Amino acid sequence: MRYFYWQQQHITGIPVDDDQFEQYCFISHDFSPYCAHKWAKQCASPIYDSLINRLYLERLQQLAIDHCNKEYRREANKHSKCVDQVKRDVPYRNICVRQLQANLEWIHQQTKQNDNLTYWYRNQCCTFNQYVDCLGQHINAECGFKASQLVNDLLVSVNAFCPQEAFNSSDKLLQCQPDMYVAPKDFEPKGFASKAFLSRLYSQLAPETGF
Repeated sequence: MRYFYWQQQHITGIPVDDDQFEQYCFISHDFSPYCAHKWAKQCASPIYDSLINRLYLERLQQLAIDHCNKEYRREANKHSKCVDQVKRDVPYRNICVRQLQANLEWIHQQTKQNDNLTYWYRNQCCTFNQYVDCLGQHINAECGFKASQLVNDLLVSVNAFCPQEAFNSSDKLLQCQPDMYVAPKDFEPKGFASKAFLSRLYSQLAPETGF
């Protein structure tokens, strides 16, 4: 599983030089879709497998094409070391990652009780967008607006199926409702030991920053 090996060798997922960027782009386009799809087939339910393939893996391959050109690489490499350091810092893990994984696990528990796929989808998207905002604030504070913008563009491309404007709309069914997706303050994420597939996946992809 070269993709998972690369992620574990580069714990923040941020390539910091041309050689790492080349490896990242090659693996993202050619290896990770196959490996992640095979993993999901073995470890996830059919509906998760379908969602991962349609909403994530196809986007990941297109992302590699869009963001692995020389111009984007050159600009990203100016800021990558600073962004990499932010994602290694304790505040990022204890604030952004903790909240992300706690929310994912809380949503899993609530959806299991209520059995409502629409709420599950909305709440997953709302918590991911909350994470993107949190990460952006940390990067902006330490690395500047341009670095924050580059990372945000990257995440928005991956997250095309959860556009922020849709979840801030007047549609009450899609509106983010914090009481529906934000975990209680005393709720501790289990990460690897969690029954929530997405939280567990995060910990596997980023074992040094995940819980």
